[in-house]
Amino acid sequence: MSDQHPSWLEPPPRPDLPRPDLPPPRPDQISPWGTPRPSGPWTAQVPSPGLAAPPAPAVAAERPKADWSWWLALLVFIGGIFLSGLVGVGLAALAKGGGMYYVVGIIGEFLPMGLLLLWLNTGHAGWQAVIGFPTRFWKEAGVGVIGGLAVYGATAIGIGMALYAIFHLITGRDVSTPEQLPGELSGIRLVLAFVLVVVAAPIAEEFFFRGCLFGAMRSRAPFWLAAVGSSVVFGLAHWDPGSETDPVPVADALLLVTMMFFVGCGLAYVYEKRGNIVACMAAHATFNLLGLGFIVLGVG
Repeated sequence: MSDQHPSWLEPPPRPDLPRPDLPPPRPDQISPWGTPRPSGPWTAQVPSPGLAAPPAPAVAAERPKADWSWWLALLVFIGGIFLSGLVGVGLAALAKGGGMYYVVGIIGEFLPMGLLLLWLNTGHAGWQAVIGFPTRFWKEAGVGVIGGLAVYGATAIGIGMALYAIFHLITGRDVSTPEQLPGELSGIRLVLAFVLVVVAAPIAEEFFFRGCLFGAMRSRAPFWLAAVGSSVVFGLAHWDPGSETDPVPVADALLLVTMMFFVGCGLAYVYEKRGNIVACMAAHATFNLLGLGFIVLGVG
């Protein structure tokens, strides 16, 4: 029997030890972490103790999920509307005047929001991260303004014209959205209307419809389902039957509800892409500011 071992019995070379059958590696053949460069024949070297390993690639943080149910948030919101209605009736009985409509409207926006804040703070820790409050406030507000212009162009002009034509074809008459700002807009009424439409409504409505309602749905469903579900509620919230003395035709009320549904979908898209409530509030405020401007100028 031969004294030489067969080659297949030889142990494999250890990559952490020098190989005598190869010349020593040149300095340009060893990377800072002791591994060979592509042109070097050495398979591996022991990492230098004074050098750290390269950092692992960063992983994008997942958006926090809401721990509340959408239907429970809706119940809290409805409770706030009922409470604001009681307050509004009391104020209307105490004071008369053309501007009282807007004062009641402002209270009616912020009172449900206050009840939602109380509910979130008492039982849902970390809700701020779910709804999203950005550190770069003005940047997100600027992006929201651009988003509001896009939503207005797509819904009030593009989709709105198509809806007018469809409703006209179905009803056989010209339809129009109900008048949402009664009375002459001048002086104190114009100031109060601005506060209601451009400040109170965007802040309070976006906090609920996108932050609380869409946020809860999005934590459990894909975007399109959460956008449609929250926008249906957003549209129905704008149902305006009018009054006993001045009723609104059903077709006109349905036209407004349908248009607000598409507006809600557009605002949900802004919220999905930006991940914070400030961009949505700015987009909503821009949308309403354009509408208020056209009303004041008598356009449309």
